[in-house]
Amino acid sequence: MTLAGPAAAGRRPSRRRLLADRDACLYLGGQITSMLGHSSLWLAAGIWIKTLTGSSSQAALVWFAFLLGNLTGPLSAVLVDRLPVRPLLIATNLACAANVLLLLLVHGEDDAWLIYPVIFVYGAASALLNAGASALVRPLFGDELLPTANAVLATAKQGMNLFAPMLGAGLFAMVGATPVIIADAAGFLVAATAISLIRTRTPRATDPSAGRPGVWAELSAGVRHLMSTAPLRRVVLAFSVVTLGLGLLEPAVFSVNSEGLHRPPAFMGVLFTLQGAGAVLGGIFSARAVRAFGEVRTAALSLAAVSVGIALMALPALPAVLLGFALYGAALPWLVVAQQTQLQRLTPPGMQGRAAAAAGMLTRTPQAFGIAAGSALLAVLGHLALIGIIAGLTACASAWLFLTGRGKHGTDRPACLEQ
Repeated sequence: MTLAGPAAAGRRPSRRRLLADRDACLYLGGQITSMLGHSSLWLAAGIWIKTLTGSSSQAALVWFAFLLGNLTGPLSAVLVDRLPVRPLLIATNLACAANVLLLLLVHGEDDAWLIYPVIFVYGAASALLNAGASALVRPLFGDELLPTANAVLATAKQGMNLFAPMLGAGLFAMVGATPVIIADAAGFLVAATAISLIRTRTPRATDPSAGRPGVWAELSAGVRHLMSTAPLRRVVLAFSVVTLGLGLLEPAVFSVNSEGLHRPPAFMGVLFTLQGAGAVLGGIFSARAVRAFGEVRTAALSLAAVSVGIALMALPALPAVLLGFALYGAALPWLVVAQQTQLQRLTPPGMQGRAAAAAGMLTRTPQAFGIAAGSALLAVLGHLALIGIIAGLTACASAWLFLTGRGKHGTDRPACLEQ
């Protein structure tokens, strides 16, 4: 039995229904435990490389290795749409645990090279697990509880981003890398065990693109689905514009701190902590927003709030900047939950993996270009002009969603009313 539940159960608060369901608790508990290990390893891995080699550039390559592995997402997503998703996720989590444990072989500078292939595989597995999760959650939770499930995971992720990296760095500083490695491997084992204990049956996926021959047709099916489904296309393209802006914002926020507020570099920690706290708070209410406004309007409202938050960062007043970072953080989970819920709801089972991978590529790649462009434009335009451009881009994306989402079937209706 899925969590879609009978009509009587539908009247109960959705979070209470999640907590009352054995399969939901297993899945969410496994994912949240695994997130803790992942988030803890990130900062620790970079610090470890820096400690072993003394090189900041080599430490930064940890993130590059992960991104390189993540680029395999469109290939691994085909496996999600071709193989039974639960056994695939179990096997991938077990393989990830074994992969991470290879880091126990690193004892000195001569062994430091081993960290990079491990993190590359880590990135590739992350792409596969994300696509697989998208394929699993709809049959597991049903359409009505998709926003709540996505909101719980988004809120947990933001919470992990707040304190897990500091936990990992603290453990590394006190007792070395071994506890962090074992904790991450244990997280993968917990996730694999939780998925194996789920009783809900996931139907065999039927690929609607199976009639198209050729490797390219297979790999591009996810992008074609996104671009041919009007509500998905609007939200994904708006999200892509926003991530471009977020990339531009990355170098500008340091100037906000130093030139706008005249604060020392360490004060960035306060700003990012406030942003993270806002994200946790926003994640708590994101499912309620999706059910009340529908996915498209929730995404549009999120982008409007992001635009206001970014604009406040340009003001040379500490209360305004603090409010801007908090509002910016609180609004982003609404966009993420709306986009993920819409994607899972409007994508056929045999396309879930590739559609999720395509959406991930389309919404993450612009951020990398934005960071590069922002670094160059900052020196020419200054941070105030750059922030104005970013706020304007985000406001335009919000207005576009509001205007194009009107009167379209299924775009403005709350997800819980879709049958």
